[in-house]
Formats: sequence, C-alpha cells, structure tokens
Amino acid sequence: MDLKYGFPFYRVTYSYDLLEDKNRILAVGAALQIRNASIVFKAADGSNITVSQNVGLVPALNIYSRWELPSGINLSLDITGSYASSALINGASFDFEGSLLDASLRMGYRLKNQMEIFSNLRFLGGTSKGISEYPNTAWSQSVEQYTSNNLGTFSATLGLTIR
Repeated sequence: MDLKYGFPFYRVTYSYDLLEDKNRILAVGAALQIRNASIVFKAADGSNITVSQNVGLVPALNIYSRWELPSGINLSLDITGSYASSALINGASFDFEGSLLDASLRMGYRLKNQMEIFSNLRFLGGTSKGISEYPNTAWSQSVEQYTSNNLGTFSATLGLTIR
C-alpha cells in the first residue's frame, strides 16, 4: 500500500499588546488556522485508491513576549495553542477531540546597519482522536472506526534578519 498524508495549514494571528515599553512586549490574542487533512491510500498494484480531503477551521489562543537587553541580545517567545472536543466547540454529532501547540523560543543579537542574527527553537505538534462518523465501506479503512493521531516536530534555525 502507498500512503500519502498531508496536513498543510495557513494561519492568521491577531494580538493585543498588554505591556509595551522600550525593552519589553507582552501580547495576547487569537489565531484562526485553515487546515487541510489530505490522506490518500493506494493499493501497490494500483487497483484501489481512497482519497480523504477535510478542510477545516481551527481557532486558537496566542501569547507573545519579547525582551530586549541593553547588550543588544533579545529573547522572544511565541505560543499558539488550542484544544477542542465535540462537547465544547465544534458541535459535531460524533466523539472527537484534538489539540494544537506551536511554540517558538528565539534569541537574537542586534548588529549594526539594522541587521540581527538569531537562533530559533520551535515545537509544532498536535493530537486528534475520536470515532469516525462515516461507515467502514472503503477497502482502506480499518475494522474499528476509532482513530488516534499524534504529531510532534521540532526544528532549530539559525538566521539573519535585515530591516
């Protein structure tokens, strides 16, 4: 069996500054993520194929903080996360729960000429579990309708910002 699992998403975030002075920022806000769960099962001999596309909106909360030190070093934290279940948010007629966490910790150093070097550590993960609302009719579906998915990714980045 050939399997393709895609989960592209786009996110818009709005945050409101609770604290903002020369060296510190603390902001909270909300985000709206548009995601497309795309799953393709294909028999190795090409005889059968099942495609599942599911586009959905994911509301989330956001917190952002930045602290600039007199030495030119700055630290920032950006966290977006949500938790949803059919009983709380999405009004679905089937049992479901899911979560999202996107957390970024960044350290930068201000150089001359409006440039900054930085390093960034980011975690992006989520969970979903529940009972499918669809009957098991496709050859690619399991006998049980229960599903559970967990994703956890981590990245480290070095970069240069020019303003």
